[in-house]
Amino acid sequence: MSLRALTWAFDLVDADLTPTLKLVLITLANYANEKSETYPKQSTIAVKTCLTRQTVCAALTKLEDLDLISSTQRYYDNGGYRSKVYRLNVPAALEESINDDEPLSNSPTPGVSNPPTRDVSDDDRGCPPPRRPLSNTPTRGVGEDDNNNRVLEPKLEPKPEPRRKGRRTAEWPSDYREQFWAVVPRKIGKDAALTKLARIEREDKVEFDVIIAAMRRYANSPDVRRDLRDPDRRRFIVHPVTWLNHGRWSDEDGLPPESTDDRHRRVLARRTVAI
Repeated sequence: MSLRALTWAFDLVDADLTPTLKLVLITLANYANEKSETYPKQSTIAVKTCLTRQTVCAALTKLEDLDLISSTQRYYDNGGYRSKVYRLNVPAALEESINDDEPLSNSPTPGVSNPPTRDVSDDDRGCPPPRRPLSNTPTRGVGEDDNNNRVLEPKLEPKPEPRRKGRRTAEWPSDYREQFWAVVPRKIGKDAALTKLARIEREDKVEFDVIIAAMRRYANSPDVRRDLRDPDRRRFIVHPVTWLNHGRWSDEDGLPPESTDDRHRRVLARRTVAI
């Protein structure tokens, strides 16, 4: 907690400062460190102020428009959003006049009169009531990060554990792309084929062993081995992306059913050999 930030927020008077805006500003000051910086989550501010998250978000935007605070977006290593760091624009003169490490001075201020006040005893004069410290009691609905660390430092914020969804099929090997491409008989359209293969891996509906075994059967089939030896017949070998798009790992031997054109082509090839 920063005394200078709280003092500034409490004493601030602005024509555009509504009660809601001031409540949010005081809450930010309650979490600020000695540099007037803080980073509570919007949900935490909402719980502390009894406001909705939408109201808090609008209030933070308005406070930035009034140049009372400034914010900096932070990100996790994986690119995800983290809570913003808010900087309270406390005037430099106020920062120099208030020291968080020293008690408030009770010495008289020069130029200010101190005449006796009627009906006030000597015991009351000059004895201000003690300040009640802010409570550290945990608030329901507030994250443990905010309760355990009243002065929120960005470097102390724990990183959340990555949430990993359980797979329905066995985990694919890390080099599944290289394994698949190594057995493809006609190596064409590599980027498209590997992109489709990665999509199948994310869909988590088929085992990698099923796909790689079917591709090996297709590559070792007599028709494909014959077409590989004949440059004029290599065009009949299915593109790997087409093989994946059609889900041919479920076909017998990885080969699609023979079409009428395929049968005619096979008969014509036999007649040519006989002649």
